Amino acid sequence: MRLTASLARRALVASAASLIGLAAITGLPARAAAPAPAQRGELFYVGMQGDELRGVRLDPASGALSAVGTVDKVNRPFWMVRHPTLPILYTGADNGSGVVIAYRIDRATGALTRIGQAETGGGGTTNLWLDPVSRTLLAANYGGGSVASIRVKADGSLGERLSLVKNTGSGPTPRQASPHAHGVILAPGGRFALVSDLGADRVFVYPFDRKTGRLSEPAAGAAAHYVGAAGSGPRHLEASPNGRFVYLVNELTADIVAFAWNGVTGKLTPIEKVSTDAAGFTGVRSAAEIRFGPGGRFLYVANRSDGAMLVYRADPRTGKLTLLQRLSAEGPTPWAFDFDPTGRWLVVAQQGPEKLVVFKVDPRSGLLSPTGKSLPSPKPVAVTFVR
Repeated sequence: MRLTASLARRALVASAASLIGLAAITGLPARAAAPAPAQRGELFYVGMQGDELRGVRLDPASGALSAVGTVDKVNRPFWMVRHPTLPILYTGADNGSGVVIAYRIDRATGALTRIGQAETGGGGTTNLWLDPVSRTLLAANYGGGSVASIRVKADGSLGERLSLVKNTGSGPTPRQASPHAHGVILAPGGRFALVSDLGADRVFVYPFDRKTGRLSEPAAGAAAHYVGAAGSGPRHLEASPNGRFVYLVNELTADIVAFAWNGVTGKLTPIEKVSTDAAGFTGVRSAAEIRFGPGGRFLYVANRSDGAMLVYRADPRTGKLTLLQRLSAEGPTPWAFDFDPTGRWLVVAQQGPEKLVVFKVDPRSGLLSPTGKSLPSPKPVAVTFVR
């Protein structure tokens, strides 16, 4: 809806806020009003560590950011994923048992309309993966140490939970007393889900049936789960575009493990381990996000040991990484990042100075350049552009 009078806008926002509050009590879907009329620019959403989702637009010509405003109140929206063909956004949240919420996106205003939710069966849902082939959403539960599969209907709304598998194991650090599933991807080939578990120091390899959307425990004699170095804290995973390699970023040791991937047997074979820390670094180590850039030639990593963004060239034949660039992330705690649809801009969620930071991307070299452009944002933890 487009509103032309400021009084009408205020009335609608107040009404929507009341409806959202009622929905939180009753469990009914709610419409979050856009705080502004139709705007131009690339739309993306930011999850806050507290209880808020915000909309932001990026000017594709200059990289400047402008706030759309708060689009919903939701507890700990640590990860979002967009539907590949529909104007639908999914976010994980924490209501004590874990939940995924589905929204319809109004691209003109940035408003989100809740169209349903599904329980994930484990607290602290922190990572999502959507498989459009099987119309299944995979959800990693950090608090529950588990991963769930959830049916996605033809209209993008959520159906029933199809399966739930629980991880096992622990590690030597205080954060590793029990399993904490931090990331999940459907591996190339579509036959296995890979789950990076910070608490267990493992990458779990679970068979996935695309016909039923169900996860299962490995059969006897199947390829074993990957067991990482004690105290490494596996965080997130990224597969190469050619499907031959998988890359793991370890949070607690701030390094990357490159694997050769066998999509038939489900076996991960380590190739090399690369530190993301600066030479001679002796402080507390931490790494956060890992993603391939547009085109799939360059791999980007956020390092929180000393606040840096790193750019690697990934060899498509060997899987090995070559460091091309290490530059300041414009703050000490880069948490998450995403590329805009043009591939020319990278937006980083900075928790330290509590802002969104924009870098320019050279599509030929993959290198990043500071722009000086940013937008205040309270404790951002997730950034997702919607195409």
